Amino acid sequence: MNIQTLKKNILLAKKDGDKNLSLAYGAVLKQVEKVTIGVVKKEVVDQNKTQDEIENDLIVSGATKELKEQKESKLAFEALPKEKQELTAVQFSAETIALCEKLIREFGHKTMTERETEMAIENTILNLGLENPTMKQMGQIMGSLVKEYGADLDKGLASEVIRKKLS
Repeated sequence: MNIQTLKKNILLAKKDGDKNLSLAYGAVLKQVEKVTIGVVKKEVVDQNKTQDEIENDLIVSGATKELKEQKESKLAFEALPKEKQELTAVQFSAETIALCEKLIREFGHKTMTERETEMAIENTILNLGLENPTMKQMGQIMGSLVKEYGADLDKGLASEVIRKKLS
């Protein structure tokens, strides 16, 4: 999928009268536009990918960010007592969540498991020649991991594993 297809899907959903699907695609596109401006674009471009691959990665990244926001909103809403749920403006959409999950499944990368991440960290530390790495070298390790594994790397998990290892 590319960004043009995402935009066409918004128009098709509007034409078909499916407001929820149109809003879901729109939410993903909004995140893609945010991601395009940010660091992810640099990471993707640095991997010598085709334009289609870059756009695919940006869409997956945008869908991932939107999914996270939607799930956080849903959890916040569900944590409220029933009487306050009716009065709150917390917004989440089951259709947006489903669309994001579908886009990630269909076009996303296989995210590395915790064990694969641990092995990648070990290899990276060895490749960097760090015998007794310290927290001061965490950025160097993360930078090398991101460059090597790109979108397959769960950066949050990698950071957590490195912190445990270095402490």
